[in-house]
Amino acid sequence: MELKTKDDELKVVDLAKKGLNFIIVQAKDWKIIPFENLIARLHSIDTELIAQVDTIKEAEVMFKTLEIGVDGVVFTPKNSDEILSLKRLIQTSTQIEITKAKILNIKEIPDGSRVCVDTTTLLHSGEGMLVGSTAKGFVLVHAELFETQFVASRPFRV
Repeated sequence: MELKTKDDELKVVDLAKKGLNFIIVQAKDWKIIPFENLIARLHSIDTELIAQVDTIKEAEVMFKTLEIGVDGVVFTPKNSDEILSLKRLIQTSTQIEITKAKILNIKEIPDGSRVCVDTTTLLHSGEGMLVGSTAKGFVLVHAELFETQFVASRPFRV
């Protein structure tokens, strides 16, 4: 199924609820956010989500999205090296099983060990923060200010 709009995303979820074994989804423009939404919605449903991808890099992203990933990919390799790359990617993917744990101790850390920046009111369109702990590199952080058909604006999230 081709995923172009939010309605398409909802149709995928509806099909999964009808008991399909798997659904193959292709997204041309927006990829990560629609697949984040689908992974979150289908995670508790017994339908495998298969992403149609064009590159090994896209396959890697799909397998790691939301730290859960899709159940599989459809990929047309251009040469034998891409087949081997996909094989290595699948072999190195690890599944982490989450189990219950009991908190034995809570320890407060000094105030200087962490920081919180209120991006709800501080960051506007075109603004961001450089974050890093070394002069050799920083990450530019930009607030999620832009609304799309797949996700509402989330200015509080970076």
